[in-house]
Amino acid sequence: MTAPDIDTQAIASHPATWGFVGSLIALRWAPGATWIKRAANVASGVALTWVTVPVAADWLHLTTAQIAMGGAAVGMFGLNVADQVTKGIKGVDFAATFNG
Repeated sequence: MTAPDIDTQAIASHPATWGFVGSLIALRWAPGATWIKRAANVASGVALTWVTVPVAADWLHLTTAQIAMGGAAVGMFGLNVADQVTKGIKGVDFAATFNG
């Protein structure tokens, strides 16, 4: 039985790989987080990268290198951006906005 061929080039250029790397780097700024929270942050960063980067890359006609760097950036900053957007939405007084 032979081992299956592994396409290391495809793995190295996949956005999720770089999302994983970016998410690991982002853990540097999460001191005191439990291991479960850290694992959830990494998994969320990879998932966010896996979903958003291919769509953005197709829309913006990006090259493989640009996609990889975009994946790392989304993995590193994506959850922080999502957190800030959520806080911003919670701070909006929708009743006052719509009732004028």
